[in-house]
Amino acid sequence: MKKKKVFYGWYVVLASVLMTAVTSGVIATFAVFFTPIKQHFNTTQASVSLITMFITVGAVFGNLIFGKSIGKANLRIVMPIGGLVGGLSIICMGLFPNLSFYYIISLILGVTMVLGSALTAPMLIRNWFVSKRGLAMGLQVAGV
Repeated sequence: MKKKKVFYGWYVVLASVLMTAVTSGVIATFAVFFTPIKQHFNTTQASVSLITMFITVGAVFGNLIFGKSIGKANLRIVMPIGGLVGGLSIICMGLFPNLSFYYIISLILGVTMVLGSALTAPMLIRNWFVSKRGLAMGLQVAGV
């Protein structure tokens, strides 16, 4: 008896779920670092909270800038660039001497989160699925 192969698109959905979970986890777990950052820079909770706001503002601008053009882009190039720049942004956050650099990098991180999953993962799934597209999209959004 021949084994039935799993459609490769489901592996794409799994990868999309992981990408979405990681990028959403950056925002969701950032509150863990509020107290250490506040103590390190000897600043207020409100100043540290602005980092999350700048990430969100960056994501809004990323959606506005790339929203219409992402359908024409090569996702094989855009997604790794978004992931690489986003990862480097997170690494750089540990190297800065003052809070204003965090704000700048947070904007960049917000934009790259859009390129890494928020806009690109649904496009990727749309390219792989015709039937069961709704199920695939629902599973991808579950990564949030």
